[in-house]
Amino acid sequence: MKPEYDDRRQDGHQWAALLPKLLTVFAASLLLTSCVLAESFAEGPLAVRDSGGSLQIAVCDELDVVEIEGDVRTSGGDSPWETFLLISGNANLARGTSFSSMSIPEGLVGRFDDLDAAGIDSLFFSVEGADDSADGGFTFSAYFEVDGSLPTTGWLQTGGKVTEEPCG
Repeated sequence: MKPEYDDRRQDGHQWAALLPKLLTVFAASLLLTSCVLAESFAEGPLAVRDSGGSLQIAVCDELDVVEIEGDVRTSGGDSPWETFLLISGNANLARGTSFSSMSIPEGLVGRFDDLDAAGIDSLFFSVEGADDSADGGFTFSAYFEVDGSLPTTGWLQTGGKVTEEPCG
């Protein structure tokens, strides 16, 4: 009499053999995802400069915005972050739109404290989009390491490069 063969046992061995490969694929995909997130974190489509002693911000994508928050750090990076900008509402900002404490975009209200552009060490912005926008609602951030002073004749990009045009 031929012994009965248990297919379930063979399936278990196949899964056991595949498990290390599946774990390797999972770990690799997790690593790649974290690299992509780390690269894109805080590189939102904004640019900044010193315009007559005041901070000027440019938007480098068309955005349907519901809130913009800005935080500043001074004193060589040892000071705590302080919120200087918190505006909300509903505004469609075209690529190239720029604004400052003197000219907040139409449709947004709130506070935009005037900053001494010479005393800025770093800036961090968080921008929230409308849920019904083409992007389906978004949030991005933009981080700027100022290193002394903001440019007055160009625009500082999130990567640290200074360009002639705000969205260049």
